[in-house]
Amino acid sequence: MRRGARGAGFVIMVTLVTASPALAEVVITHDAVDCVVAGKFPVIQAGLEPRVEVAQARVYFQARGTAHWYYVEMRSDGAAAFQATLPRPLDSLHGFDYYIEAFGRGLAPGRTRDYAARVTTEARGCPAGLRTATAVGSVPSSLVVGAAEGVPALPPGFSHAGLVSSVTGSAASAAGAGATGTGGVSTGMLVGLGAAAATAGIAVAAGGGGGGTEGEATPSGPSPVAMPTPTPTPTPAPDLTGRWAGQFVEVPSAVQCSVTSDLALDLRQSMTNLTGTFQLAIRTATPAPQDPCPVDPGDVFTGLASGVLNGDSISLQLQITGGPSFFLHGTVSGNRMGGTSPPDSEGPGATWELVRR
Repeated sequence: MRRGARGAGFVIMVTLVTASPALAEVVITHDAVDCVVAGKFPVIQAGLEPRVEVAQARVYFQARGTAHWYYVEMRSDGAAAFQATLPRPLDSLHGFDYYIEAFGRGLAPGRTRDYAARVTTEARGCPAGLRTATAVGSVPSSLVVGAAEGVPALPPGFSHAGLVSSVTGSAASAAGAGATGTGGVSTGMLVGLGAAAATAGIAVAAGGGGGGTEGEATPSGPSPVAMPTPTPTPTPAPDLTGRWAGQFVEVPSAVQCSVTSDLALDLRQSMTNLTGTFQLAIRTATPAPQDPCPVDPGDVFTGLASGVLNGDSISLQLQITGGPSFFLHGTVSGNRMGGTSPPDSEGPGATWELVRR
């Protein structure tokens, strides 16, 4: 029996693999950081190629023993090198994990493995043979830290002074930081900042539009804190991070082989971008008179997944390891997603449905 890779809604023979080459991915070169100094801002550096095609690069980090990932954007220094400044780790933090992810125009996303960094002090130092991150004592402006919807706005294990959270598109400053970001600040956060400012004897200007001059004497007596007109809170996009499993079923056809399969996705979401891995396990394969099936029940295919979430609409490209890619289009509703896979001259098209596990 001929053997080939099964596409979404179609069968692509091995002879066609070279006609649909996999997208080249962003190449990331990085010297792992083994140690960071408590109380200092660690700087993570990496080379990204091709530099001119890089659209977005981030360092994701997670305090050891915690559940959620946070990220900071990487910026180019004008050459091939990119760098990002992380928040200051606290003395009480033993270590954190991190990885680098980059997206490019017309390229598959690149991702490093997870790295583990220990937190040390200047007095204690880093063990011999291990690499300590470059660090700075201060940053020129507020440090923006991103996170997925629904997680705590600011990372545990790190100093929150001067941090600005970009969770769900709004900027929530750490108490006492006095910094604002894009998308507006919540009323509750402004009240908290106003109370902190009153205690410290300083004025808080909402929205960066205050008319006071730095160093100007504060008038005696209580000063009202200006409150902006509340703006509607946008409906947050669903977070699809996690494992999804279900069925991939090709439309029965009298002229083309059709299969039913178990499909599992392990996804990671960053803003509206999706990356991860998949597994497609063939359960049944029904040949047509002129189209014997190139796969057998029990065959398993794996590979990388990438895509975009636009509101409740999802589009995914699944790249079979050593084979072609196929596509899924559909919608997300709560803990379910599903849709169709387009037909092709080699296959009849398919429907798919997955449930969050």
